[in-house]
Amino acid sequence: MMSSVAAPLVEMTGISKEFPGVKALSGVHLKVERGEVHVLFGENGAGKSTLISILSGVFRPTSGAIRIAGDEVSFHSVHDAAKAGIGTVFQEFSLVPTLPVFENLYLGRELMRGPLTDRRAMLAGAQRLFAELDFDIDVTRPASSLSRAQQQMVEIAKAFLSNARVLILDEPTASLTERETERLFSFIGKAAASGVGIIYISHRIQEFQKIADRISILRDGRLIATVPARETSERVLIELMTGRAVDQVYPKIARRADGPVIMTLEGLRTAGVHGASLEVRAGEVLGCAGLVGSGKSRIWRAAMGLQPLQSGRITLKGRDVT
Repeated sequence: MMSSVAAPLVEMTGISKEFPGVKALSGVHLKVERGEVHVLFGENGAGKSTLISILSGVFRPTSGAIRIAGDEVSFHSVHDAAKAGIGTVFQEFSLVPTLPVFENLYLGRELMRGPLTDRRAMLAGAQRLFAELDFDIDVTRPASSLSRAQQQMVEIAKAFLSNARVLILDEPTASLTERETERLFSFIGKAAASGVGIIYISHRIQEFQKIADRISILRDGRLIATVPARETSERVLIELMTGRAVDQVYPKIARRADGPVIMTLEGLRTAGVHGASLEVRAGEVLGCAGLVGSGKSRIWRAAMGLQPLQSGRITLKGRDVT
């Protein structure tokens, strides 16, 4: 239950941010309560990342005020924000490729035994955290050996390890499978139940009903509305995001007549791909979908010569370009 007496966990008022020639934010207000999962929603360029970068200490606002649990703060760095209890998982990873996972987790906050780092304690702490998160990763592996999805899990684990009062997650499920996403949602629920305030950025509307309490919609650097998640339809969210009425959330698109085949992949075999065949036709947009690890990226990496091709044939406008 959120207290009506206690100050909001996060209160950003009148936040504006100007870069040379660009006004990224104009008088934005954001309030996050203890134990709340608060979604930031908007199109690319709406100002979501700029707003959380200000709260995370990456940028300083041109104007406006930030209060954490009622106390006004001014962050000059990410370190300042972290000391105030702000933990952030950015879209850009910050792992040191040559360090093992457990050392990446404790980077900058190493456990010490006298004058020496206590690697054994850090290893045990990392294993315990990944067990709690139900993330299946060998914490002794170097970060460079991990897939993008696994690196995302490590970044999420780093934020949870900091015991932050406020946890900011910027598109955290972009690289995760459905099963991994469900694990993350479970842990978000536990963190919120313990009083942590969660700021969650995503374009995936279908996720909001599962985890969100409230949704703030940004458009062109301005706050358009803050609405209850479970009482607001997808149609309304899209209309608030775009500023125009939407006839259909998923409109039917008239399919054009097939054009001539300009590229073929025949029986492609490479690491993780077992005999894939595709045709690409002139004038079409070909969708290639699948879960993380299904091989969809590897097909095209092999086709473009970025990954060794074991067998198969590639033609372009009838010419063999294998």
